[in-house]
Formats: sequence, C-alpha cells, structure tokens
Amino acid sequence: MIEKYKAKVLHFLIKMIGNYKSIIEKTLNFIEKEKYSSFDPFDVLLSSFVDKLTQQNILARRLAIQINRKLLFNVRPLLGIPKKVHTKILSDMLSVYSLLYSHDNQKMHLEKAQAMYTWLMERKIILDESIAWGADFPYTTRFTNIGYETPNLFNTLNSANSLLDYYDISRDVSIKKNIVRIISSLYKDLGIVYPEDNIAWIRYYPKQTIPVLNVNASAASTFIRVNETIKEDIVPQTDITKILALLKSHQNPDGSWYYTSSKDGQWIDGFHSGYIIESLAYIKSVSHTYDIDEMLIKGVNFYINNLFSFEGIPKYYHDKLYPIESQNCAQAIQTLAKLSLYLKIDTKDLLNKVISRTLYYLYNPDGYFYYKREKYFTNKQFYIRWSQTPMILALLYAQKCCNTQFTCV
Repeated sequence: MIEKYKAKVLHFLIKMIGNYKSIIEKTLNFIEKEKYSSFDPFDVLLSSFVDKLTQQNILARRLAIQINRKLLFNVRPLLGIPKKVHTKILSDMLSVYSLLYSHDNQKMHLEKAQAMYTWLMERKIILDESIAWGADFPYTTRFTNIGYETPNLFNTLNSANSLLDYYDISRDVSIKKNIVRIISSLYKDLGIVYPEDNIAWIRYYPKQTIPVLNVNASAASTFIRVNETIKEDIVPQTDITKILALLKSHQNPDGSWYYTSSKDGQWIDGFHSGYIIESLAYIKSVSHTYDIDEMLIKGVNFYINNLFSFEGIPKYYHDKLYPIESQNCAQAIQTLAKLSLYLKIDTKDLLNKVISRTLYYLYNPDGYFYYKREKYFTNKQFYIRWSQTPMILALLYAQKCCNTQFTCV
C-alpha cells in the first residue's frame, strides 16, 4: 500500500516537474542566481578557528570535517566559513555551457563558456612550465593532509576535460598548448609511478604512495581523449596500456574495484565505480588498441547488478543503500547515459528509474538538489560543487541519451 502511494506521488511529481530541459534550466538558473558560490561538505578547515584548533592533530582535523559534513544544520556562518566559487564549479560549468552551446548554438552559452574558461585559467596552479588545479580548501583524510595550492589529479583531470569540451566548440588553438602543459604537470609534478614493468599509475597528490584506482581510470580515458584531440601521442600508448593493466590487476573476481588496494581503502561505492565504468566505456568507444573487453564487461555487470536497488535507487555502497546521496545519484545517471551513448547498451529503463527516484528523494522544485537522504531524515543543504553541477552534467548526458521526457516506472 505504501509503495503504491509512493508511486502515485512520484508520478505526479514527474508530471509537475516536466522534462529534462526544464530541470536543467531550473537548476542552472538557481546556480547563476547564487553567482556560482556555495558552501561545501568538506570546507570546515576554511574556518581559521577550526584550522588553528586542529592544526597539530590530523585525527582532529578529520573528525572536524566529518562532523561538519554530517550536521543537519549549517554552522558555517558561526565558524566564519565563507561561501566560495570552487574550482570544480568552474570546470563543471565550462563543460555545461560548452555542451549547451553544442546543442543549441546560442551565443549566450558560448559567451558564458568563454567566461568560465577565463575564470578557470585564473585559478590554475603554475608549476614551472606546467599547470594544474587543486581543491580550494585545506583537506585531511586517511590518505592525505594538504593545504592550499596543492595540485591533485581529480581536479586537474576535471579541468582538462572541461578545456577539451570548450575546444570542441571554440577551436581555440591556445587550449591545445594548455592541455600539453597539463599533461606535463601530471608527469612531473604529481608523478607517474612504474611499480612493475607492465604497470603504471599517476599520483592523486604529490608524494602519494598508494594508487587510487578510479582517478587512474579517468586519467587513462583523458589521455586517450587528449591524443585523439591533438592528433598525436602526447601521452605514450605504452603508459596508457600500463595504467589499464593496473585496473585489470586490481579488479576483484566479481568485477568490482576497491577505492585503493590498501586496507584503509577497501570499500566499493557507487560514484567511484561509476568513474571507472564510464572511463572504460569511453576508451572502448574510440579505440580498439587496448585489451579491456573482459574487464569492462565484468565491471558493467557488477555495477548494474549490485549498485542499484530493485526500485532503481543508486546504492551508496554495494552492500548498503543509504545514504541516497546527490553526487552518487548524479554519477549513476551520467554513467548509465554514457554506457548507452558510448556502447549502445540499453540502459534506458534503469536510467529512467534512477532519475525518477533521484527527483523523488532529493529534488527541490525551486531548482536545486538536497545533499542526501538518510533512512530517517533528509539533509537539505545544497552544495553547488558536490550536488548541483554534477547533476546538471548528468542530466545533459541523459537528455542526449534519451531525448525524451521522464517516465514514471
């Protein structure tokens, strides 16, 4: 009876909200109204008070981040934490406006893409002749303890792909030069590691000693995209092959991947798994050079069969549903859409279920997505970097994939 009532409410919500275009427009308008600025789940160390209080204790810094992230009420103004236009917001929005322009050819979207490109380049970290990007706040995890101006692989790859999206619509030759400088930073400043003759990986942060699998999958796909765009092997095929060998050697027998191979990183979650799946799917779609078929098939089967509930809710962990979390849902939408776009896999039914459930649990009709839904409560804070821009990108790919209105299933 309860499930039947939920289905009716869900159906009504979908009809009231409309189609992909209206959701994208509302979310985009919300972000622009906020001038691209927001708080962030992991920004507590921007508080000078918290930063000084925990400076000598890594465990205390990690604890402060997790407490602030999980609070249902916003204490940031009390702690003196400012809203920020985070670097990833800029790179995501550069991709958003570039994709919109490629779809509708509206001058407004081209001009906004140009503005994002300029803004993003102003944020670059210059390392001799190389350039990279990092987070906009001090950050401490079980793997790292970093401050400002520390480049990292994730932000740099995200920025590189947004530059490639912009190049697709602008053909600005200066972008090619910047892409070469980015690749240089990954090799020289973050560093490529060759633990065995046939295996390689790129460090997430400088001096890191353990490979993070999902960002190395992203690196491999980005390298191939760079070579395809520039029409020469800026990154040697042998290095790409060695990074893919890393992924193959660390794939579990059931087709899944842990976050890292270390004991502290042995979990399987939805959005990091999604990064790997969409990266391999892209590689397969543009090149037959690399032996990834078996790895990709096993990975896709595990992903679809273990990281979604029967109702189509993206599971945060393979063995745990909650939280129903905004970035995890966005990545699920994007991964399913790209599986269809890149490999012609029929994911439409599951994709529609995922979008419907995401809207039902997380969408506010004012034009933004809540942070997450736990079993008994909803954290209704909004974070542009974490929730809004990933969701717009995901829905743009879903629109491209389906080119239809939502269906309630």
